[in-house]
Amino acid sequence: MCGIWGVLNYRKCTLKLVKNFEKLKHRGPDSYRLERIPELPGSCIGFHRLSIIGDNQNMQPLVHPKFPHLRMVCNGEIYNYKLLEDYFDFKSAFASDVECILYLYEKYGAKLMASSLDGMFAMILVDIHSKKAFLIRDAMGIRPLYFLRYPGNCIMVSSEAKGLMEMALSSKCEIEIVLPGNIVEINLSHKGAKVKEINSYYVLGQNLLHSKFYQSEKTENIFHNIRQILKDAVKKRLQSDRRIGCLLSGGLDSSIVAGLICEIYKESSLGENSQQLETFSVGMSEDGIDPLFANMVAKHLNTIHKQCVFNFEDVIKELPNIIYSLESFDASSIRASIGLYFLCKFVKENSECVVLLTGEGSDELTFGYEHFHQIKDSEKSQIECSRLLRNLHYFDIRRSDSCISKWQMEGRVPFLDHQFLAYYYSLDSKLKQPKFGVEKWLLRKS
Repeated sequence: MCGIWGVLNYRKCTLKLVKNFEKLKHRGPDSYRLERIPELPGSCIGFHRLSIIGDNQNMQPLVHPKFPHLRMVCNGEIYNYKLLEDYFDFKSAFASDVECILYLYEKYGAKLMASSLDGMFAMILVDIHSKKAFLIRDAMGIRPLYFLRYPGNCIMVSSEAKGLMEMALSSKCEIEIVLPGNIVEINLSHKGAKVKEINSYYVLGQNLLHSKFYQSEKTENIFHNIRQILKDAVKKRLQSDRRIGCLLSGGLDSSIVAGLICEIYKESSLGENSQQLETFSVGMSEDGIDPLFANMVAKHLNTIHKQCVFNFEDVIKELPNIIYSLESFDASSIRASIGLYFLCKFVKENSECVVLLTGEGSDELTFGYEHFHQIKDSEKSQIECSRLLRNLHYFDIRRSDSCISKWQMEGRVPFLDHQFLAYYYSLDSKLKQPKFGVEKWLLRKS
């Protein structure tokens, strides 16, 4: 979890904008850098770093000796960067998972580059030679990205809306979202910075180009495939030089994720270098239903389990901060964020964990909500599933990113892994319907 920010063609003093860049410092407490692009007057890009992989030698904005005309800041994790290096025979100059982006862009362009990346990311990529810039967001929108078309042919970009709010209010311009799986192409000329076009590189449920880099071990046994692909998704997300934890509600999804982490640790060399998994739950009382089941799961998995308890007075005190972090006055989103906000605060204060795996995305993908019981036509259930997944970045993903990044940590979501999502989404909708009065029957059976 990092913060990226930039302005393209702001011809006034850019120093007055620094305080807007600083509004993202919670996303990257380890180091920061804001750099001008001398070849592009009035342009600069900045980065707040939360160190997950590598050291400060990988600090962004990234300038590669082989591609001095490119500038990039990227908030994300690229899980297949080593596969890409091997496949394309890159000679890595930095120990960075995002370095491969520059190689791929230079060789194949923005669209094929984005489709080759297995991970979560939001980036600003500036090509000085072609006088273009690209704003690119991962396929499911796990990492946020906003931009503002400021008067005078200026484009401003930020990981969070608060980094643009002051300029939006003063100019009465609307802050726009870079939608999941989209590429915003910007022309840079002596006349300024203008959005040329916005294109998508992803269609929901379809495999992206990076899928070809993985050896498929699918069988005719659907249950086996679901379990194995999800396990692989969890394993990818254990790449980290910082301590990993798991948010555990005691429900099915987070329990599966925690169980697979423990299983992977036991089977692989990760276990030799990892401490016992830490899990965390939250409730307004120690004997609530969620903490009760979370404790049962933690005991079964033998995790180091810690429980956060908050009360009504805590909510009243922190409510302004929750709204500020969430950047929304939507009542349902605020209500759904309260527990997660306090849990992340608790993890920050009571653990060394920096990476947190969560169960977000499962309810939408696996027909897990209560109202799926009332949808008798499985094709209509699939349509509803598609709607929920397309809008997920407005709700659960957004509040997860806001609450976790507020407390200087990074969240990872295995259920939204591209391979897992594409496989599960492609299955016959009849198989995914609730059965015997139980939702997520297929996932439970697997």
